[in-house]
Amino acid sequence: MPGSMNKPTSFVSDLCQQLIKEQSRKMEISEDLKKLALEKSSVYTPASDFRLKERGVCSLFMIDVEKGRKAFRYDVDIVNVSRGKSLAKGADDGQRALNRNICYEMLTSAYVKTEAFGMEPGGEVIYDCKSTMYTSKPIRILEPLIMIPCEEIIDFVKQYCGEVNFTVTITPNQAIPVLPLDDISQYITKESLYKEDRSVRTFLEMAMTQFSINNNSYTMIGSGKLFETIPDNNQQAGNGIILRSGVAKGVRIVHDFGHPKPALVLDTKVCAFYDPQSLLATILAITRPRIPRTPQDWHKIRCVIQDVRVEVMYARHRSFGIGRLTEKPMSALLVGWEGGKIPMPLYFEKRYNIRIEYPDFPAVIPNTNVQRGKPLELFPIEQLMIMEDQRVPLEKMDKNLSAKLLKANSIRPHERLDKIMSHANELGIFNPDNAVLRAFGIRVLRDSNEIVIGIRRAPRIRFANNHIVEPSPDMADWRKGTGNAQYIDSSEIRDWIILCDHDVKPLISKFVNTFMVTARKKGLAIMKQPIIATFGSGSRWMETFERIVDQNVEYVLLIDSKEEDTHGLLKYYEALYKVITQHITTERVVDIVQHGKMQTLENILNKTNCKNFGLNYEPIVENSAKKYELSNNEVLIIGYDVAHPPPVSAQDRRLMRAKGLSVDSLDPSVVGVCANMARNPHAFVGDYFYQESRKESVDINQLSARTVWILDTLAQNRPESAFPKYIFVLRDGLSEGQFAMAVDEELKAIKRGCLQYSEGYLPQILFVIGTKRHFKKFFAGRNGAFQNLAPGSVITDKFTREDCPEFFMQSHYPLKGVGKPVEYNVVVDEIGVSQDELQGLLNALCYSHQIVNSAVSLPEPIYQADELAKRGLNNFITMKRLEDRRNPIPRGPNRLVDPLALTAMLSYKDSKLKSTRFTA
Repeated sequence: MPGSMNKPTSFVSDLCQQLIKEQSRKMEISEDLKKLALEKSSVYTPASDFRLKERGVCSLFMIDVEKGRKAFRYDVDIVNVSRGKSLAKGADDGQRALNRNICYEMLTSAYVKTEAFGMEPGGEVIYDCKSTMYTSKPIRILEPLIMIPCEEIIDFVKQYCGEVNFTVTITPNQAIPVLPLDDISQYITKESLYKEDRSVRTFLEMAMTQFSINNNSYTMIGSGKLFETIPDNNQQAGNGIILRSGVAKGVRIVHDFGHPKPALVLDTKVCAFYDPQSLLATILAITRPRIPRTPQDWHKIRCVIQDVRVEVMYARHRSFGIGRLTEKPMSALLVGWEGGKIPMPLYFEKRYNIRIEYPDFPAVIPNTNVQRGKPLELFPIEQLMIMEDQRVPLEKMDKNLSAKLLKANSIRPHERLDKIMSHANELGIFNPDNAVLRAFGIRVLRDSNEIVIGIRRAPRIRFANNHIVEPSPDMADWRKGTGNAQYIDSSEIRDWIILCDHDVKPLISKFVNTFMVTARKKGLAIMKQPIIATFGSGSRWMETFERIVDQNVEYVLLIDSKEEDTHGLLKYYEALYKVITQHITTERVVDIVQHGKMQTLENILNKTNCKNFGLNYEPIVENSAKKYELSNNEVLIIGYDVAHPPPVSAQDRRLMRAKGLSVDSLDPSVVGVCANMARNPHAFVGDYFYQESRKESVDINQLSARTVWILDTLAQNRPESAFPKYIFVLRDGLSEGQFAMAVDEELKAIKRGCLQYSEGYLPQILFVIGTKRHFKKFFAGRNGAFQNLAPGSVITDKFTREDCPEFFMQSHYPLKGVGKPVEYNVVVDEIGVSQDELQGLLNALCYSHQIVNSAVSLPEPIYQADELAKRGLNNFITMKRLEDRRNPIPRGPNRLVDPLALTAMLSYKDSKLKSTRFTA
């Protein structure tokens, strides 16, 4: 290496700091330079080096907009005059759904009253049932405020709002009063990549739904989602929960072979909702066939119904979210009546002439704050109705419901395509009689979803002694060729211990013999017998690990029943004491010892070798990507991802905001980061760090520090690779609106880290965002039917983005349902790669998982970054559950976690485990 690239000491001189600042200023890339960097890149040219091509279809359809068409945009506000409250503002699911229905009806009343807002004949309206309206012709009304008196209001609205007056105010939008529907110039000039105006896309998304909303066949729930309104199509899921079929939709601007245009994206989906029935029916469904009586029954009920919005049957205008249940039954609760107090059931009989059928049930208390000095409001369970269109939040889904949802959404390819087309027909998007689309000059082209699929060559797999295995092209696996193959890299395991229950020690002894013999055949040297120590549910974890550290044990193998909840504890103490651990179940040991399941043993050993500084195999990249072969020691690949803590309940969020905390969780988010910085250039290892809660962007100071750490570790493990020529950055989990943040903040942080590592070190960087968080579906036409894509399938043009190099690639074989290819976007290319080179490398990285002898869906750096982030999150959850006084959670005065102190406690970066794959 030239002298200017020498590694600096930990003390950074003032001169070096000044240089870093100068280099950082040079990294302030202007918008023009960003565009130029990509425009000159050959990565825009679609790949062509495929082993074969086949035809297929997808769930995207071209949208044709007549030239010169415009939409007129207006802001809408709908106010209940009596309450002085706007219905166009946000609320929870239940109230939002009701407000949208009321807004739709009130705008309809205003439309009728003003004779179609004074539009010329043929004018149509698109309305989001909140605050935005588009018309195909300009409206002509005398006053922006339209009064709708009580006598003109329909019964549906009166039922919920009472005898009230409404005002509907319609004013031209100040920012964009007239929207040219055919203007997609920002996508052609690439300006949209970093600063997109989504107005045209948003309008088209709204336009696709209006026909079905007018026909009351679908209802809007959530961003870009529509669900069927026909109750007969719902599926009961138990506990008063139903599964509803719907459709996710979106609009993107696509390349279309050099003729960019909008395209509609559709997918079918099934989601869990609360059944809109009486609260009593839901409660009885939760404890069926018994009537709830015990505290355990009511605890289970409360967990399901808390924060669900209900309406009051004897006062339909009143609705609230359920807060809690009273500890006493209604028969024991006294409420005020005519200056005295009477039992709650008697009160309802006297005041409302309502007889309470279940006086032994508790009453419901709303989740709203009670003003000081006022009594709690109490409501009978049997007089409450669950409001419609309320989704079950993720934190309330148990394993049973999650399994039902997974099954409902994991359908075969031809079934999914049929459902997508069925939804499209119901939405009326292909219907020539769709007056809304026709009025705006819009057509969706039904037969435009045909695609050409390129299929890449699978990388060959190399084991020790240059033993080469060819993966199956149809299944992307190589299990059949690994029988006599040895691991390509391994270390000797010297001092190790097995923790197990006393009763299974004879079984474990037999397992150890098989384990060690098979390991040696695979090239993993385990010369010494392990210590077999008794360890059960009553054992002390901390004392056990302290003894393990004192005895210089390198590797801990815990074997216990799958019924034991010990995995989280094992991994937490691994992080605390920095000792390699592995966990297998007694049931798996029985399969191996008594039933001879050697594939199970091989999978276990694959993990063992990776955990102990080894590498099982390496993929041989296809010829088109040989320039970036990892064995050349010129390429460093960094992958990172963010995992967030589960969202807190609505009740906890209210409590936090009452204390002045404007956060969604007190728990931190976790960033997983990994790179090929181990002694073998094909081995990916990494770590995690904690940061501010539920923040999608990565803490740039920690990201810079971790870049230095990666390069330091690389220099220690492979000195000859201390200054890699190329750095490929693979980022997972970003939406397209966050691309600018990734480039302007995160990429600059990585570059700063390079300069902090060594003054003047500016490698060429490629920044790729890869995600499976999309709902685009692709199907291969094969043997007269539509099937899953073959492993290595790539979609490189037609429906790819116009403003950014993009392709979809599915490297794995999906075991269930319809496979989801990874959507890759190249947002910065300083290297000048071609699509063939990049696809060949990324496809090979999907064959580098090591644990199983088959390809995985994501490139290994992204896959591992995700696993590392989840490991960090799970370790924190375990730490919280333990509440260990000897290792307390570091918190600031506001009770928020101190992420830097927590990282110092639980991360691996300063231990020898930083150079091995401890998450294997």
